[in-house]
Amino acid sequence: MIRATPRGPIRWLAPLLLLLHALLCTAQDASPKVMLRATLQSKQPVVPGQQVKLEIEALTTTWFLHAPEFPTLDIPGATAALDDGGTSNLNAEIGGVKWFGVSRSYLITPNEGGDVHIPAIEVTMYPGQAKGAMKASTKPMVLKVKEVERPPGTENALASTQLSLSQTLSPTTTSLKVGDAVTRTITINAAGVHAMYLPPTEFKPQDGLAVYPKSPRTVEHDDQKAGFLGSTRTDSATYVMRKTGDFTLPEVSVSWWDIKGGAMRTSTVPAVHLSVAAAPGNAAPFAIPVENEIEQVRRKSSLPGLLHTGVLVVAGLVLGWVTIAVLLKLGRWLRRRWREARARRAASEAAAFASFGQACRKGDAQASYAALLRWIARLREETGVVDARALCARDADGEGLRELEALEACLFGGAATRPSLNRLHKTMGEAREQELRAHRSATAALLPPLNPV
Repeated sequence: MIRATPRGPIRWLAPLLLLLHALLCTAQDASPKVMLRATLQSKQPVVPGQQVKLEIEALTTTWFLHAPEFPTLDIPGATAALDDGGTSNLNAEIGGVKWFGVSRSYLITPNEGGDVHIPAIEVTMYPGQAKGAMKASTKPMVLKVKEVERPPGTENALASTQLSLSQTLSPTTTSLKVGDAVTRTITINAAGVHAMYLPPTEFKPQDGLAVYPKSPRTVEHDDQKAGFLGSTRTDSATYVMRKTGDFTLPEVSVSWWDIKGGAMRTSTVPAVHLSVAAAPGNAAPFAIPVENEIEQVRRKSSLPGLLHTGVLVVAGLVLGWVTIAVLLKLGRWLRRRWREARARRAASEAAAFASFGQACRKGDAQASYAALLRWIARLREETGVVDARALCARDADGEGLRELEALEACLFGGAATRPSLNRLHKTMGEAREQELRAHRSATAALLPPLNPV
């Protein structure tokens, strides 16, 4: 049997199609990929009030042009916040593919027993060689929280692992005179509880004592490694003695649920007893005039004189009020302008480049790379430069690009050779000057002539 052999261009059609298919597959494989991995860092079940760390790893097959954007979490039955400890770089090999990325953690504190449902977390990432931002989501998770039975009426009591109550008295003496003042301060320290949940202290008025409460002060305690630790609330009030006698400032108590002990506790500070005596001497502050002197003063005081004095007093009060209002408004305006100027300086491209240079001088590769990304983002807003590689393209001998690739290989590829951060900073500085000079020239060309003919 004789087969016909294709001749001409037809015989090359099949190999050409195979080559195009291979090129398309290679192009698809070269495109960056992203992935998220989520892990709860505590054994389950946990108890209400126990802080749990949820670690999120954002991974890509290339590198990140900007830091990934992690959203805020709203979890029913729990409070959640991003750990202020920052990000950490990582690399891993999954299924024979190398992945590079960063990790951040959420601190989750359940408020009650039962299952706490953690929704899917969507993170926006900016991988290199991608056409734009890419998004990935974690799977919904369930945090098992142990049901702790409480006595009736204590279900909504403040829950903590440790709570302390203290008080101070200023001045410390309890022997006072009419007209004296004493300040009582109550401080609550609670572990694992945010300040917004700490109860306020009520200072009740008493007959013979004038009470002037002050605004409360709250402090949140955080640790870079351990995360959120607890909070402190301070309430204080000043008592002014109006009468003589013995007075008692009542004790202050806070009832709370001990998470570790599984029982209700009560923290108490004792009552304060005050003994108020009369002012020494009981003498009048000025000499009492005799009868004829009173009569002479009465004759001198007339209606026109009183009106004149009243007008002067009112005019002085109005002038003082206007002066104080103008000074306060001027002070607020100056403070606002100073804060705006400081914020502009902190968010400027020059400040970001200075931070990059400081990290390079310290020799910290991770901090230098993070500062480089922040600076490039600021420079992009001013000049429109795309990324660090585009900026390195201005370097004729390619030294900046080599140092940048060495830095990325050290951080994400596990290379043993460390880059020269000072040389990278110098090269980036020269490219930055060229970019800013070119941008200023282009901007100046767009302006109309100052004195047109």
